[in-house]
Amino acid sequence: MSKTGMPRRPSARPFTPARDRVAPGAFLVGLGVFALLVASASIDGPGWFDPGEQCALDSSGGVSSAASGEFAKQVRFFPPRVSCSLGGIVHAYQSEARSWLTGLVLLAALACLGAGTVLLWRRARRMRARTPGGRARWHVPLMAVVGALSTGVWAFVLLLALFTMETAWSWVAAAAACLVLTLPLLIHLDTVTGPPRLWRSTSWWRALLVLGATAVGGTASALAAHAGDGGPALGAASVAMAVGGATGAALASGATWLAARHIRPGQPEELSGS
Repeated sequence: MSKTGMPRRPSARPFTPARDRVAPGAFLVGLGVFALLVASASIDGPGWFDPGEQCALDSSGGVSSAASGEFAKQVRFFPPRVSCSLGGIVHAYQSEARSWLTGLVLLAALACLGAGTVLLWRRARRMRARTPGGRARWHVPLMAVVGALSTGVWAFVLLLALFTMETAWSWVAAAAACLVLTLPLLIHLDTVTGPPRLWRSTSWWRALLVLGATAVGGTASALAAHAGDGGPALGAASVAMAVGGATGAALASGATWLAARHIRPGQPEELSGS
């Protein structure tokens, strides 16, 4: 009560679920990834298939001249620009103005991606409800299935970036796309079927652990299958990658259950499996 006898007005409104919306953060993340993909795909170059011949065609206006001399390709990361030289003729695929415009779009995309991630993280840290948790016999196999499927999606996105884009920005965009496609599903599964979560804890760190283990397992298995016969083995490497990704996801999700067994309600929230 104030001195006048009137009730004191609270300095800040209490937390309500209506004020805790996921839409702004999700929109910014989606916008950032979309802008990264579009801007990185718009960077032109001589291409991955017979770049010397393509450079000769581009340098001569579409008429294939005698491809004499040593072919060289120059790539600048920021502002992104690709040029090629063949037989003393240099052809730039982007002007300086276009390079700077593309670079500003890429920086804006990264800013949207970062801001959206921060908003989603802050929302997750404000979660009030406890979760009773699911069962390990359902959670671990589900994570293994998601891990196996994720490696296939990642391989497709990365191969698409390898063969259609010209600079390292393609890998930045591909990595962001893989995260956006996979991480929300892992967070949802951990929230619904994962170990119990205490008050104000989140599933982000456990989902990131599963994501990292999936990537490591899939990559290591694919490399081992490729090196086994000393040459390309797309089929064997793909199967090994799926198995390795599933194994990594299962082991990581199982580890979260083992860690949750040692958490007691009286422990600090920072140790509550967030």
